[in-house]
Amino acid sequence: MATKKKSPPVRNAKPAAPSPRRSVPPPPPPGVSSGILKLEAPFDVDDFCRQLGETHLRATVPKAQVPEVLRRILEFMDFGVYVYTLVVLPAPGATLDRFVVQLDRIQYNEARRVWVPFEERGASDNPFGPGSGGGSPGP
Repeated sequence: MATKKKSPPVRNAKPAAPSPRRSVPPPPPPGVSSGILKLEAPFDVDDFCRQLGETHLRATVPKAQVPEVLRRILEFMDFGVYVYTLVVLPAPGATLDRFVVQLDRIQYNEARRVWVPFEERGASDNPFGPGSGGGSPGP
């Protein structure tokens, strides 16, 4: 018969070091979503002006920058290629510290002798649209 070896006596082993606890963020305060926070970038007049030439444009502008935005829009339209209706409305809220500037491109209809909403007529390198030899936009 085979003899069974005795295992050495078990010493009182020290407990393993506690595993580091992962920090858990505190729950959000009431009324705040726990998703990713979206911060609104400050308004930049130059960024806004880079968008001029679009058919429709809408931006919320701080009160102090409204005169500069309007000046640049009028300067842009002075070339006569891109002409817009311009609407300025107070932004939501009662403080009047921001305004919504809305632009919609229009074109002159020679036959009717009125400004009408701009109609895209296809792609062209000519800013007046395809089929126009320059001068003023087609009807």
